[in-house]
Amino acid sequence: MSSKPEAPLCLRCGRPVVVNRQHYETYERMHWLCFHLEYEHGDHRDPDSACGDPGCPARAFDPKPPPSWDEDPSCYGLKPEL
Repeated sequence: MSSKPEAPLCLRCGRPVVVNRQHYETYERMHWLCFHLEYEHGDHRDPDSACGDPGCPARAFDPKPPPSWDEDPSCYGLKPEL
């Protein structure tokens, strides 16, 4: 009988990383969401308040999310693509 190897544990929350297991090392041994909250979302930002990442899950329920970098690149110091 063959058994699946156990899923690695997320360094941030301690739960198994199953869905994005192939990206475990890319996301610093975390779930994508844990990685996003730890490194991309902002140190002092409420996790329920959307950040400028268009993939931020908080955008689903934040009534007034900030513009995302793909909607208004200039607000993040980026130059729009021509």
